[in-house]
Amino acid sequence: MACINSVPAPEEDAADDRRLWRQGEENYSPNFSSKETWEQLRTHHLMLNWSRVKLKPKKTHPTPLCLNVPTMKINYICLLTWFLLSAFSVTNAIPKSDIQNLCRETTDAAFCVNQLDSDPRIEAARDLGDVLVIAITLSTIQVNDAKTHINSVSRQYSGPNGRRRISVCNKNYDIALARFRTAWENALKKSFAEAYRLAGVGQNAVTDCENGWGRSGPRQQSPLTLYNTNVSKLYGIIRLLTQKLGIRI
Repeated sequence: MACINSVPAPEEDAADDRRLWRQGEENYSPNFSSKETWEQLRTHHLMLNWSRVKLKPKKTHPTPLCLNVPTMKINYICLLTWFLLSAFSVTNAIPKSDIQNLCRETTDAAFCVNQLDSDPRIEAARDLGDVLVIAITLSTIQVNDAKTHINSVSRQYSGPNGRRRISVCNKNYDIALARFRTAWENALKKSFAEAYRLAGVGQNAVTDCENGWGRSGPRQQSPLTLYNTNVSKLYGIIRLLTQKLGIRI
């Protein structure tokens, strides 16, 4: 009661209330800091003599696909996929032979093996559900790379048809990026049917962009054919994985 009475009563002419994040003893800020929050939550111990020793493990697991992605949003998706899968022992990982057998059922086995088998995150995938998460992550990265490419080549299209088509592709890849992101979130929650549906919407948007270069005017070479092809092949992998997970499509 004494503590409550020590707090001044609200005044009508005072400023509006604000939400503040605690960042230390008697230290509050309107900005959230994950570092300061962790420092308050974790158990502190005395620093040991070996704390500054640099370890050199014999085998590392780099995440090049994450590091090459330019936007923070995709970095978050890629890295979180890595951390979630890495939380499980590689001894429980799906056998590499199962991945290779899966790829043989796709339309381009070499592409499938190159995308999945060479991805370092596959070493921690426990089942086909985890592989599906990785496939959707790879699709999201392809779509994001296409968005970056659109920004770099859009000025090359000065004619009315080229400007219209690159604008349509920009909008379509925005749609695809949003849908693949949401598909990834659903795959993490094991909502595989919804993940597949959303990935399909993203795939359709990408395909519509590609087809647009031959509609309403003379056909032009699409600058996004490579990305469209890669997304289409990855979607084929997503479709196959969804079927093997027992989802009716």
